[in-house]
Amino acid sequence: KRLDCLSLDDLFLHPLLKLSYPLSMEDVICDISAFNYYRVPPQVLGLYPVLPAVVDDPSHNKKLLSPLATDVLGLPIHRLIDDRQKRTGARRYRSHLFKGELPFGSVRQTPHDFSIASPALTLFTLSRRVSRYTLLKAMYEMCGSFSIYTPPQHIASLLTKDNERKASEAMGNAPWEQVSTHDGKPTNLWKRTPLVMPDELVSYAESLRPTNGYRNFLECARLVSGITASPFEAQLSLLLSLPRKFGGYGISCFENNQKIRLTKAALLLSGKQTCYADLLFEQGNMDKQLILEAQGATVHNNDRSALLDADRATGLQSMGYSVIMVTYEQLRDEQRFDALANLVLKELGMKRPSWSSRQLKARSELRRHILGSWDEL
Repeated sequence: KRLDCLSLDDLFLHPLLKLSYPLSMEDVICDISAFNYYRVPPQVLGLYPVLPAVVDDPSHNKKLLSPLATDVLGLPIHRLIDDRQKRTGARRYRSHLFKGELPFGSVRQTPHDFSIASPALTLFTLSRRVSRYTLLKAMYEMCGSFSIYTPPQHIASLLTKDNERKASEAMGNAPWEQVSTHDGKPTNLWKRTPLVMPDELVSYAESLRPTNGYRNFLECARLVSGITASPFEAQLSLLLSLPRKFGGYGISCFENNQKIRLTKAALLLSGKQTCYADLLFEQGNMDKQLILEAQGATVHNNDRSALLDADRATGLQSMGYSVIMVTYEQLRDEQRFDALANLVLKELGMKRPSWSSRQLKARSELRRHILGSWDEL
């Protein structure tokens, strides 16, 4: 109960302190408010002051006007309750009812003096009110090694290397890496370690039985193919792997971001000792293993990147891999993507599917949601 004698590293790394903390249910931030918090890099979060204590702010006016609430959590703030009578009509709060005991590890304490739903519980509270497609995108981001975040202008001006280092230390986390374009301009894509693993989502969903909504959450958790490194890789994985009843092609025999150690000959050709395959297909009746590489314009849209990609592809081909480069233009155009998916099926020795009218409608619906703006997820 005494946290003042512990470092922030202890707070974030000690499993008991991180995963179980005595509190009242309505103190727990959840749903989109928690998702927004998890999207923000630690070097940015560390620049924000803690939320005002309840004893100093009984009316919550200071809390709701604080920079952390307006810039990060967003208004209205979503929180958990365990009794319908605790629902409030306040315009700046949204209450989510959860009866019964939360699974172990569902709540974490933040350095900003409030408790937050774990990534798994955050996704579950989201799942009770958003579409399957939105939930899958949120799952892919939290299970992925990326985050999408654009700092407000007044925060962006403070992101010097020295400030980022100090803020990250205050949060007890290593800073995330902001991805830049080929000409050095910062983007809204940030690299970090995954917040939760796909198999952990499945286990968490199963621990929720028989809570209302667990079936939909479990079904979506089982559809996450793996750890992706960008929205483009996630979109490509979703469009290929989802069952045809949900609008995908049902091609799920791949692993995301698999590490490949190159041979000496491949090293000479590529200049690399190892590489990561965005989508690595392994099928018993294939002459060669197949790799799909997502060529996002942010990183790959310049001559030098094209040469490096070509070198790497040549090195992989020398090891017996068949490499297909996928551009976002191919993903965005339905006819071009259908041709791409059929090429993948051919490489895998699989038959082209025949689409029913219902499946074609589901395919269009899937594309409409998955290829929409990832920022506004």
